[in-house]
This record gives sequence, C-alpha cells and structure tokens, in this order.
Amino acid sequence: MSPTQCFVQNSTLENRRLSLIRRLDLGVLAILMVLCLASQSPASAQERGYKVRACGLDMNRNGILGEPAGADPLLEPGDCNVCDGGPSHPTHPATGTPDPDGDGVDEDLIYIDAQNGSDTSGTGSALDPFRTIGHAWSVADGISNGVEDILCFRGTSNESSLTPPMNFRGLEETYVVPASGSESRDWHFPSQPTMLVGWDRDDDGCYPPFDNGTRCGATGDVAVLNGNFSSSIRTFHLDRFVSYLEMAHFSANDYGRLVPATNSGFIKFSPVSEHDYLYFHDIETHRINGDRSHDSDIISIDLFTTNLHWVNFNNMLFHNNGGWFVRGVPHQGELGESDAGPLRWQNISRIIRADDGGAATSFKPWGYITGGEILDSVWDLNTDAWTPLAGTGFATITFVIVQCLQDWVIRNNEVIDFWTAVRINGSSDGACDENLARPTTDIVVDRNVFRNTYPSWDFGHIGILVKGENAGDTEGDAPGEVVGDVVISNNFVSSVGGNTWEACIGANPGNDAAPVPGQIQIVANTCVGPIRRDEGAGILIGSNPDGAPQLRVFMQQDYLVKNNIVTDLNSNDHNMVLGYVPSGLDTDHNVYDGVGRYALWVDDILTGTGDLAAWRTTVSGEGSSRVCEPQLVSRAAGDFHLAAADTCAVGMGANLSFVSGQDIDGAQRPASGPWDIGADERTPVFADGFEIGSTINWGATTP
Repeated sequence: MSPTQCFVQNSTLENRRLSLIRRLDLGVLAILMVLCLASQSPASAQERGYKVRACGLDMNRNGILGEPAGADPLLEPGDCNVCDGGPSHPTHPATGTPDPDGDGVDEDLIYIDAQNGSDTSGTGSALDPFRTIGHAWSVADGISNGVEDILCFRGTSNESSLTPPMNFRGLEETYVVPASGSESRDWHFPSQPTMLVGWDRDDDGCYPPFDNGTRCGATGDVAVLNGNFSSSIRTFHLDRFVSYLEMAHFSANDYGRLVPATNSGFIKFSPVSEHDYLYFHDIETHRINGDRSHDSDIISIDLFTTNLHWVNFNNMLFHNNGGWFVRGVPHQGELGESDAGPLRWQNISRIIRADDGGAATSFKPWGYITGGEILDSVWDLNTDAWTPLAGTGFATITFVIVQCLQDWVIRNNEVIDFWTAVRINGSSDGACDENLARPTTDIVVDRNVFRNTYPSWDFGHIGILVKGENAGDTEGDAPGEVVGDVVISNNFVSSVGGNTWEACIGANPGNDAAPVPGQIQIVANTCVGPIRRDEGAGILIGSNPDGAPQLRVFMQQDYLVKNNIVTDLNSNDHNMVLGYVPSGLDTDHNVYDGVGRYALWVDDILTGTGDLAAWRTTVSGEGSSRVCEPQLVSRAAGDFHLAAADTCAVGMGANLSFVSGQDIDGAQRPASGPWDIGADERTPVFADGFEIGSTINWGATTP
C-alpha cells in the first residue's frame, strides 16, 4: 500500500498526519506509515456504507480527500476552501477563495441563498447571492470564458427537476486515482468540473450536512433541496450532454414521495445523449420515493436510454428510500453506439421504506454497460419499518445483474434481509435479446456479507443465483442470451434465526443455440442455514430450487467448486444437488455438514447418493472434502469467521490464488501454512508470555 492510499483510507486521521508530514524527516515518516498501516481494519478492508464527514473534496486533485491547506495556501491550497465566501473569509468575503483548485486561474463562483438571496437584484456574490439554483444555472456561462462555474448554495431550496443548460460542462480534463481496497480499476475523475456544492459560509472547512452547528463550532451550514410538495417529481434531471460535473455536500429530501404519478426519483439523465465524468459524493437523501411501490419508473437513479461514462456515486445516504434504486438500459447494442460505463457505486447506505407491495429492488441495469462496480456499501431492507411482499419477493432482490452486462464487480457489501442477494441472468425477452444479445460475463461477487434474519420469506428465498431459463420458452434461444464467466468468492451467506431457504448458492445457466461460454467459480464461501425444500441445497448446480431441472440443449459444463463451507443444515437437508453431472465439474476441498445429504436428478427423480464417500464416485471428485462442523466465532451473533479452536476448516483448503488471494476481510491468503476453507482466512495470533502464562513461548505463533 502506498502512503497516499493509506491516508485516503484513514480519513479520520488524514488532516493531522498530513500537517505533520510537511515537517517530518523520512525516519519519522516511516514510523508514521507503520502506525497508519496498523490502524487499518484487517488487511486494508474498506469500511462499508455512508459516513458523514466534514470534507470529502479533493480540490487539488491528488487523490487525497479533505487535505488541509499548507502554510502558503497559494502553493498548497488543500481541498476544503471552495464555496467559502462570506463575512468570515479573511481576504475575499464576496468570492471566498478565488482559485480553490490551485490551478492559477480564478474560477467563476456563484452563490445562492435560498432564504435571503434574490434572483432579480442579486449579483451571485457571497455578499449578494441569488435565490435559486435554477436561476444561477440559467445565467452561468459554462466554459465560454475558459474557466468552470462553481455554484455554492445554502438554506432550504424548494426546487424540483433541477437541470443545467444543454451542453453545460466543466473543462474537459481528468485525473486518475489508482485502484485500492475493493476497487477493480483506476478511476478517472473530472479535474476542473462545473460544481454544485453546499456553501461553507463560516469558512471553517466543514461542509453540510456534517456541519450541523455542533460538530464544527457554534454555527452551522445548511444546504437542503426540499421536495416536500405535491409537484416535486425528482431532484435532478440532467439535460442533454451535461458532462464534467461534480455535486457534493448537501441533502435532498422527499422527492417523489408526494407525487401520485410515476417517473420520480433522485436523478434522471436525458435520453439519447451522453454524459461523461460525473461525480456525486457526500450527499444525504431522505424519503426519496418514500413509501412508493416498485412501478417500473419509480427509480432513484434512472439509467434509461442514456449513455454514461465514468460516473461515480460515492459516500451517499439513501434513507427511507422506496421504489427501485438503479434501473434502466442505456442502449441495447443498436446503432453501433459505444458501451456505457464504467459506473461505480461506493460507500452507499440504502435503507428501505416502501409500501406493502415490496418496493425494494436495489439494482437492475441491463444492456451494453461494460464496467460496473458496487463496492463497500450497506443495503438494508429495514423490515422493522415496513412489511415486504413475503409471497414471491419479486421486488426484494438486491443486485439483478442481467442481460448484456459485462465486467461487473460486487465487492465488500453488506446485504440485510433481502429475499435474494444476487441474481445473474443472461436473457430476458424484449430487452437486449436475439441478435442484439451478448453474454452476461466477467461478473465477480466477492467478499460480501449476505445475511437474512427476516422470518417471513416464502419459497424462492435464495442467497446467490446464476439463473438459467426454463426449457421451451423463448429466452436463451440465441447464442448471446447466456451467462458466461462468473466468480462467487469469499462471501458469508446466511439465513438464520428460524429462517430457511432454497439454496445458499445456485447456478443453472444454459442455452438452446450454442455451447455455454466461460466458467462458474464457486470458491471459498461460507454458507450457514437450513434448507426449506427437498430439492434445495447449500450448493445447487444445474437444477432449480423448486422442482425437477428443466435443462436446455446446451448447459454450462465448466464449474470450479472448492474451499466452501456448508453448515447448520437440518437433518436430511442437502449439502449439494446436481441436475446433471457437468463434464468439467471440479469440486473438492469443501466442508460439508454431517447431517446433510447429496443428490442427483435422474430422469426427473431426485436420487440420493448416500454419504460423502458415495458422492465422490458420482462427481469423480471431492477427494479432499470433509464432513465436520467448523468452529465459528459466533453463529448467534452472525459472526462466521473461523474461531481460534477450529480444526475442521483451518489449513484444509486448496490453493486458489489464481482466483483470489484475499479473504472476506481483504486479508492475504494463506495467513500461514495451507489455505483455510470458507470465506475467512484465520489470522495467526502473536502471543507474549503474559497472555499465555509462560515466558518460554514469548513471540510464539499460536492458532
């Protein structure tokens, strides 16, 4: 890990450390780096979810967030000096810091005060602000004068469907932040974007919504977009070709909640246009589409018929959020358009509040989107606040990764009480199908916690499902209507507390037109919980969780199933069920529950194969798999890390470094000796004599 990466990941210590670094020699800096690395959660694992913070800006574009200004602000401007005009500014009360990004050119700073400004007599300065964001955007000149516009607003603004003018953008320049933590690619951010930012009027470096009057001193800064009126459809509607845009540090409340019509939410992008390099961060939303159903166009982030490139949603809260979260198809491969993407959602907290119809699906994008990342976030169905649709759970799937998507990573998320955590599907009639379809492939589901404690899910409740279509329908009848490469690794997947499910992980991709490409890798997962149906299993391959398999002409033949734990089954539940025996099935080094069975469908009859010894003959594998009960830290508390006393899974795994060299916490595998089985690689404990009661073993490594 580089020093920059370390400081970025430890935002609570950044400011103090960075101010010291300018005065430290290299020796002291080395010690400081050791302390920085030691303060990480295990192996630099990212924290999950939204964290309100004083300043999440990177105005000097060096990849470090919230960096303070140096002794000479002109040479070291830092990050937290934009939108700081007002009486508190020591030298520029009308404009604030005139060159907040330190590029040597003064920006166009436009100030809005929703309570005290005026659109008729105001000049847009910090001392004479406009009243509305809409008016400020209408008079902004874009980059016609060679510099970007930065809008700074405060107060509570009762505006809806805000949009900049057509072709409104910042300068077409970007900077790159190297991938770290859960990220799968280096990210390109706009370096001189047009901006909409909450106003730090008291110039204390603390921005809304963090600066509430108690965290940063006696005065607070408020910046709220208020949709609490009947015609409030959505917060933003970006007009055609708006690009190089950054929005940060404000709140948006109640949009779509009081609108009887559909087509509501937080942001909609204009149809048949492109938007490049958009960055949204440090934004709180409350009750967006609150208590709304899952109608097809009640969507917080609407992707329909647009084309987005390098769009990043980071550190955002969606509290009491209803409807769909992300839904839509930029395009389906027609007319030779460029692929949409990459897109990133990171450190998001979505807490559901919907109507009783089950409005809770988080993601359902489809079409030609190449490059998607859903990282470090919390997705909470919030069943204490409302009653989901318990019968079918249609709208209670967290991630629906469907037709034509490629290169998507779902990593280090926590999913709470959803009916299905992940469903991956290669086809659907009427959308990116037939000659337009391409395989849904290069999908990675890694290092997540998927846990269900909700007692009322009906049949169909499942952890992760790679979905095949029913034989005889019109889906899956073209070569591109299929799932390709999928990696499911290092996940805790559980349904506990009296709940039962159809399967922990299931995969059944097939195609009627051509052999199925790629490989399904189900490796190093920990599955905890009993199975509801006789046809279900901890791991389900080539079968349905609710009856006999309906196989297509060509089924996926290449499976890697290793280093998984299946535990806490009820008597006579299945560890594994196969709908057929894939020719390329490589299954081994798994830990199975001793009360569980194994079964193969033969002529539509589920045929048990007895114990693990008999199952080895059926699958021509499992030679190093084991039947034992792993010792976990706390099943009752939902902590499925391997306990110190475990001898069932520790050191019994295969080397899977070609798939993933990290465990669920981001710790390197192996910690010592052979790999452990399951999502957790147990870390050795270094004990001294005081801890173990003897001076003989000082410094010894104990399990």
